[in-house]
Amino acid sequence: MEGPPKYAIQPAARKAVARLNLSQNELARRCGVTSGYMSQLLSGKRNPGPLIRQRLLDSLPGLGFDDVFVEVE
Repeated sequence: MEGPPKYAIQPAARKAVARLNLSQNELARRCGVTSGYMSQLLSGKRNPGPLIRQRLLDSLPGLGFDDVFVEVE
């Protein structure tokens, strides 16, 4: 039995963070997570849950879900 799908942050979203002049620390603050956890998300070591995915989308204006996330197995 499979669980819900998991999503990782796409490389294009990491570039968008840089274009918005957001530091990793600022993005973490906006999402309500630690800088260390944000680092793990951005490097692909961790996958964001639904709440953090929504907070990331809210913090990256102009980007849709498919622009930011990719489904992983």
